[in-house]
Amino acid sequence: QKRTLKVAYPYQDFDGHCNYQKRTLKVVTLEQAPGYAMVPPADPQAMLAAIATQPVSIGIDASGDDFQTYDGGVFIGSCGDRLEDLDHGV
Repeated sequence: QKRTLKVAYPYQDFDGHCNYQKRTLKVVTLEQAPGYAMVPPADPQAMLAAIATQPVSIGIDASGDDFQTYDGGVFIGSCGDRLEDLDHGV
């Protein structure tokens, strides 16, 4: 998988659409990212260890009612449990 460099696509806090014109920018593979590692699914201890040492991102199944009606705070609903259903990155 390839990702756009963060400096070329900074975080913006507003509702909107992706800037598809930036798809042609320089990309890096996850394997090239320093410190990149996979955390095993459903392993709270591994997640705690990862959070303690680096930023993390997660994939969730955002199609469920819990997620669709979420409007802020700590999410306590279901995030799905099948890797093939993941459709949202956080």
